[in-house]
Amino acid sequence: MSTEECPNAHHPEAAEYLKRSSVAVEEDDKDPFFDKTSALMEVEDRPGALAEMLSYFAAHHVNITRLESRPSKKQYDDQGQGRLVFDMYVDFEGSRGIARVDALLQELGEHSRSLLVLDRTEVPWFPRQAWQLDTIANRVLDAGVDLTSDHPGFSDPVYRARRGELAQIARQYRHGETIPHIAYMPAEIATWSAVFRRQDELLRRYACREYLDILALMKEECGYGPESIPQQADITRFLARRTDFRLRPVAGLLSSRDFLNGLAFRVFFCTQYIRYVTLQ
Repeated sequence: MSTEECPNAHHPEAAEYLKRSSVAVEEDDKDPFFDKTSALMEVEDRPGALAEMLSYFAAHHVNITRLESRPSKKQYDDQGQGRLVFDMYVDFEGSRGIARVDALLQELGEHSRSLLVLDRTEVPWFPRQAWQLDTIANRVLDAGVDLTSDHPGFSDPVYRARRGELAQIARQYRHGETIPHIAYMPAEIATWSAVFRRQDELLRRYACREYLDILALMKEECGYGPESIPQQADITRFLARRTDFRLRPVAGLLSSRDFLNGLAFRVFFCTQYIRYVTLQ
């Protein structure tokens, strides 16, 4: 079973993949998907020229990610007549130092008018399977416990301990598991209730009909209301049935890149803690 097919990060091959994704590896061990090369070839304009160039990529098992061609300003004089030449710009997976890429470049150089390797593009790692979100879920910008000095709960040891408890639950979550039920405390429910009642009043006055229709369903199916805080597991089931989106607990704020990586898999990262009670 390959790591790309692994459904859960608890699988031993997944653990190895996560380890590889978080440390630098030797050049020969790099996944060519994340290491790309750009090249410029000059190819004579004749029937079959493009197919011939592409056949070398197939023969060496190198994947093309971008191909562009345009007439060149150059003309070559063969047998007394000018011949039109095309510039072919190619981006492909892999880089020099990988045996099949070196063999490909050698063959392209031998069968094209000229070959110039333009650059080597390093593509930052990103998840290609939903379970790989486990590798980025805990890369929070503001740790769930380490509040800044200007945070209203900074000097409250009870709030900090509670925030740390919920952050730890989020850190332990793995893709595919049921989102844990949170037993919210009376002070947290009171804060939620105050915000909910005020927000609900404003929504009835200003929200569009479509929003209000969905909110009514969430009140009925997800426990939205002033007396209790809805659970992420209930919201996820509701969203999955209607949109195929899901929530995932997270300990704190993620970078824009990591947050968008989640959205690519229809996963919305969401904290489970409630605002500090003095803000009600």
